[in-house]
Amino acid sequence: MARWPVAACSSARWHSCTKAYVGRDIERLRFSREPNAIGACSLSIAAAAIKPNIRSQSAHNLSSLQAARCFACLLVVFHHTIRLFTANAPADWTRPLLFDFPALYERLAVGVDIFFVISGFIMTYVAAPYIDGRKPLSDFLLKRALRIYPSYLLVTVALVIPLVAVYVITGHLSFDLSWERLFTSATLIPDFNKLGQVQPILGVGWTLSFEVYFYIVFAASIALFRGRFLVPMALVIVSIIALSRLLDLPGAVSQFLQNSIAIEFIFGCIIARYFVSGSIIFHKSLLILICLLGFSLFIFESASDDNRFIVWGAPSALFVGGMISFEFNKVIRWSAPIVFLGDASYSIYLVHVPFIYFGCTKLIELLGIHKYSPSFISVAIVFVFSGAVIFGLLFYYFVERTINLKIKSQMNR
Repeated sequence: MARWPVAACSSARWHSCTKAYVGRDIERLRFSREPNAIGACSLSIAAAAIKPNIRSQSAHNLSSLQAARCFACLLVVFHHTIRLFTANAPADWTRPLLFDFPALYERLAVGVDIFFVISGFIMTYVAAPYIDGRKPLSDFLLKRALRIYPSYLLVTVALVIPLVAVYVITGHLSFDLSWERLFTSATLIPDFNKLGQVQPILGVGWTLSFEVYFYIVFAASIALFRGRFLVPMALVIVSIIALSRLLDLPGAVSQFLQNSIAIEFIFGCIIARYFVSGSIIFHKSLLILICLLGFSLFIFESASDDNRFIVWGAPSALFVGGMISFEFNKVIRWSAPIVFLGDASYSIYLVHVPFIYFGCTKLIELLGIHKYSPSFISVAIVFVFSGAVIFGLLFYYFVERTINLKIKSQMNR
């Protein structure tokens, strides 16, 4: 295996590595305690998976990452679609055939892990101007905040409005209407919901809390170590996890920091670092194996907060590495609809849970349909899944895209 490039890669070296192929279009990219052998070997394979044809990929927009986002997003939407019918199902109900394999559909949540690896990759891939000082780190943090918060806050407000209406009409004050709850949800500071889970009012926002956490650690590491940021950043994240578990303090923030899923961002950073250096020997014959391995490993292992970064995170790193290699070795060209779904993945991710658990649930109740009828479920899954995706696409096109264009025009003045 090629020499580890992290220590030797200065900011100047980093800039020279990336300048040849990081184009303006890159800005359009959206958005355990007992490790085992799988994690160790998987990360090595993921890193070895990538040796890009740098000269031929000038100003490339990395549609492979959009395709990976598309895939990850659809996995999560399908996971929550199935949970609509299984979460509170009666014990004696007749299960449809698909529901006889809970180990499979529960693992569809691996889409979140794929998102985290992609995020680590992108942040490292676009780091050059911040490492060499051409752009201030405040610019990085501002862009990340403007990328995450506007659409997220809009969806959160949409969830709060009915709670306010209920309070005005009935006087019932929802748990989510406390000032502390509203503040922590708006800022994505980890907080407990009424079920004791570390989630904001918009449940899927827990992943965005990790994104914000990663952005802060990432920016601080670059500020202190510049081109040599990767190893110190990894040590900081792992140390925070270990120390939080050792102290085991009460509170949502402590529980949040104990989650080893944050290590998955490091996987994405490592893949990007090797990718940028172009120093890994690559064999095209490994491409299909890598993607299949990355897709299959999470099926056969159960994940917990202790080992998720290994049994789902490492395969996700393999998958992302394989997807990038597919594109840069011209094995596959991703179609425009797949790339568009990748562009819209953040919107789909934000709105699919309210659509599924609030919109579809209320519609089923209004129609008086027996929710657990096998014949109904077989049809409903298709319509609920498709509806959630379409609703997310509409939100992206008319809301998120409009917001982003206005923000961009204001920043370019």
